[in-house]
Amino acid sequence: MNGTQRETLARMAAAFSLKELRQTHLEAGAGWPSGDGEPEAEVEQDLNIVVQTARQPSSPKSEFASIFRFDFAVRSRVDPQAVFVRVKYHVIAVYSMVDGADFTDDEIQLYSQTNGMVHVWPYLRAFIQSSCAQLGIPVVTLPPFRIGQTLDKPWQRQAASKEM
Repeated sequence: MNGTQRETLARMAAAFSLKELRQTHLEAGAGWPSGDGEPEAEVEQDLNIVVQTARQPSSPKSEFASIFRFDFAVRSRVDPQAVFVRVKYHVIAVYSMVDGADFTDDEIQLYSQTNGMVHVWPYLRAFIQSSCAQLGIPVVTLPPFRIGQTLDKPWQRQAASKEM
């Protein structure tokens, strides 16, 4: 992230407020395709993130929505098709802007990918942890999200222990 983007994000943080957070899809499942019990092979975590922004024509120009789709999996390193845990989490964050604020669609997308991620990341982490606990499997903990990280690192294809 360059200095200009940092300045833009600082202005946007002062101009935007989180109005609503809606969880739209929650799904979790576990299975050991290789037989009974937990996997013996080493596993790895995989997190796919899609972030989109949208403005509805019927909404005021001072509002926009950030749509987040997270698809998390724990798979065998030996056989990537063997998925032991899958969690899908979709959420919409609705933001309002102060009067007179005017930002481009690209700037709003940047805000969603940084500050917006900071807003929704704790809910994703909590959902993954509680889903693992409710499924009776070892709890997976994602690292904290920090502004400036890219959406595909460091958690995508991050190695995990066999205990997950």
